[in-house]
Parts: sequence; structure tokens; C-alpha cells
Amino acid sequence: MKEKLEEFSQILGQVLAMRISEFLARYGDLLPMFEIIYEDQLVAELFDLLVKGKDYLIVVNGKHRLVGVITYLDILSILGGRSMPETAFAGTTHTAMIRRGRISGSVLSKLKISLVHKRIPPHITCDHTVQDAYNLMETSGTSFLVVVDREDKPIGVITLHSIFRATMKQYRELLQSNGKSYYNFRLFP
Repeated sequence: MKEKLEEFSQILGQVLAMRISEFLARYGDLLPMFEIIYEDQLVAELFDLLVKGKDYLIVVNGKHRLVGVITYLDILSILGGRSMPETAFAGTTHTAMIRRGRISGSVLSKLKISLVHKRIPPHITCDHTVQDAYNLMETSGTSFLVVVDREDKPIGVITLHSIFRATMKQYRELLQSNGKSYYNFRLFP
């Protein structure tokens, strides 16, 4: 078992050492689905995207620069009546109602996205390493980061789950190359 843990740890180290741009290119199939939306669009338009399976709706301004994010959890919180943090929707005329989850779906659907998105989510440039992304997620208390280029234009989303899945994919490939079946394999017997 010690050998298995060492192999897994070594692969994790390799994944963490990758540049985020390389990680996105190599493991695109393991990343959450996202869509770019504009802050002047209506909230009603985002529901179709969520129904289509988009996990993250990245909000940009007219210059295509990152200004916010909306996740399915945000929609559940708004419509489900859960309280939101004071800063989540700061500076809007509907702030108090949105934050307290006391806004109807019909009213919400008529609002611009700029009134309901979380302001500037945790983000990182694609030039950083996956380790840098992991550290930033840990310190910011989030499980995802929006990945931006050098001009703050969103190009993807990296999550703790995608880092783990990439590591497991590499580990399965190692097992297969050594003639072992990963279906019968247990890291912890």
C-alpha cells in the first residue's frame, strides 16, 4: 500500500506542477461546463443555460473582462430563500431582497444579470500553476476559480474536483500501462 500511495502522491505532484493553460488543454473533458454571459443580459436568459448543464455562468462586461459569476448554488439560494452574504450582491437596488432570498421568480427574471451576480469571483491567470490555483482556492475558501488570460478575459474554470479527477485519470493510466486493472484496484483496502 505504501507504494500505491507514493505513486499517487507523485502523480498529484505532477498535476499540481502543471501550468493552468496546460491543465485546461489536457483535461478539458474533466472540467465543469461554463458559459460566458454579459452583465446587461436578463436573468431570464440564464435559466436555459443552467438547464443545459452549465455549472458556472461567467459574467463579463462589454470589453469581455471578468466582472462576476453565477452558479447553480446562487440561483438555489436566491429562489430558495437562503440568506446570502452582505457582499454577494452589494450596490444594487434589489440587494436586500435578493440577499434575503425574498424575490419572486417573475421579478428576478426581469432583472439584469449585473444586479444578481457575485462580484469579481476568485480568479487566476492561466500562466500560474495548478498548485497556485489549489493554494488560492484554499485561502479564499472556495472550490473553484475562474481562469482568465492576461487581459482578464475568462477562458475556463478550474475546481478542486477537476484537480482530483485529473490525478485519478493519470493514476488509472499508470495502472493500465503496468498491466493492472483499475476496476479491481483499491487505494485503501
